[in-house]
Amino acid sequence: MAIRDADLHGDPRTLTATLARQGLWISPKHRPQLVEYFNNLDVEDRVTFVPRTGWHNIGNRRVFVLPDEAFGAAELVLLNTDTASPYGYKGNLADWQNGIGRLTAGQRLGVLAVSTAFAGPLLHLSGQDGGGIHFRGSSSTGKTSVARAAASVWGPRSYMRSWRSTANGLEGAAVLATDTLLVLDELGVIESRELNAAVYQLAIGSGKGRARRDGSMRVPPTWRVPVVSTGEVSIASKIEEDSKRKAKAGQEVRILDIPADAGRGYGAFDSPRAGEDSAAGLADEMVRSAEERYGTAGPAFLQAIIDRGIDKTIDDINTSIETFCANSVKFGTDGQIRRAARRLALIAAAGELAHEFGIVPHWSQGEATQAAEFALQQWISSRGGGEAAEVISALRAVKLFIEKYGDSRFESADYPEGKILNRAGWRKGKGDDQLWLFLPEVFKTEVCAGLDSTLVAKVLHDRGVLIRPENERGYQMNQWIAGLNRSHRTYTVTARIFASHDDKVLEVLEVLECARFTGTSENAPESGNTSNINVLPTIPTIPTESASKTTSEPDPDGWSFNTEDGDDLDLSDPAHPLHRAQQ
Repeated sequence: MAIRDADLHGDPRTLTATLARQGLWISPKHRPQLVEYFNNLDVEDRVTFVPRTGWHNIGNRRVFVLPDEAFGAAELVLLNTDTASPYGYKGNLADWQNGIGRLTAGQRLGVLAVSTAFAGPLLHLSGQDGGGIHFRGSSSTGKTSVARAAASVWGPRSYMRSWRSTANGLEGAAVLATDTLLVLDELGVIESRELNAAVYQLAIGSGKGRARRDGSMRVPPTWRVPVVSTGEVSIASKIEEDSKRKAKAGQEVRILDIPADAGRGYGAFDSPRAGEDSAAGLADEMVRSAEERYGTAGPAFLQAIIDRGIDKTIDDINTSIETFCANSVKFGTDGQIRRAARRLALIAAAGELAHEFGIVPHWSQGEATQAAEFALQQWISSRGGGEAAEVISALRAVKLFIEKYGDSRFESADYPEGKILNRAGWRKGKGDDQLWLFLPEVFKTEVCAGLDSTLVAKVLHDRGVLIRPENERGYQMNQWIAGLNRSHRTYTVTARIFASHDDKVLEVLEVLECARFTGTSENAPESGNTSNINVLPTIPTIPTESASKTTSEPDPDGWSFNTEDGDDLDLSDPAHPLHRAQQ
């Protein structure tokens, strides 16, 4: 270890405590003599300390620092942290390639997860912020298995941690994983309030501002990190568990919600192993492989970037990103769609680069790009279309209110039917000609709770759902109310509210269907027919050059909370999603 000169002029107990943690026995009464001895040493060598992992500019060079190694450095560079490192390795690169690299080949969500792990070092080089993907699906579909595959790129099982933390705790985890990968399992265990702040915080890459005792500002921690998350609910649903809180569009495009279903009847997997009718064996083998071989692919990827040249790598990934984004225009041109496409484009570029470097030789060329395109299709479909999230939310909010209350809160405007408790407005006409006349304050405070009421009204008007006089700038209009014997200002919504959004979704789904590449759900075998099941091909293994070696550190501080995740592998139940093809 290295000792900074400043440490020799502070409290001796701080220095000796650090040395004692590294195994040096020190007599308490000789602490001053030890400090004096160090001060009298004449040392010419200098060491550069950095506060976090990832890319740093050191001596006009771009250097990538991990706890035990610095890539591209011309001098000694050390990571200055007392926190237990989550990184580690077991086996060699060929072992990992024959394990996770082989097992994820042909599995779109597996390829997507591992490509996200390789995307970490490219965030800085491409100028992108953090963010990531969230695999959402019911228990025991294989989502944790693909997350473990991603974690194995950089470290052992303990590299994957739980969402069970505060926003401050996730801040510390993100710093440790800067420019590599942050894997978070089981979204359901975090509090809604903490998640609401954490999604922005993880993507923005800057910690909370804090003051010192003297009132001056501390330098906030910073990071850049892609996220792979799993959970049984979506991020938006989890945030909205608190009835007073609404998920924002910015949160939904920072961590993309991807269904953990490849659409083939095998949960998160596209196909089982050769000769098998179920993906259960594949899920088991993937987890075992992640336990036994890990932590070598990430460093090999970094070394390949250095050997190739950082500037050339930057040019290549930017070209790949622009090509992917240009091809994704068919899915929509809304700004949020473009942001999601750009995030997935970086993941695709990382996976293709890893294949080009020979890190994942079992993958085929273009496989990472296809996986990212599939993820974009799934994300658009699950959110309800290719429009802005605010537009989708506006239409859903008004439809929900009408469906929820029906006639119970809307009095007839033409034929008074008696007193309506907690009235929200009036109704006119029937069938396709029916109108709902919303009282202005009810519309603003109840219907548009958590939304901008002006934006909602504009969206409705632009879609031909809300009518207003042509010569007025506002979105309210006077309607004659027989029961009041006078006119009243209302937001007037037509019956098109129940057709407008559905028609738009159908248009988007038709585009997605036309754009699908071979291997989607419509090609899945019919129930009971396994003759056409696509199975993983038998792939020759890569010769192992040396015996396995383990250097992963113990986990004294409980880095991983994910110690009881066996339910993801409980395959004894015949109703398990991974056995669906047999049913």
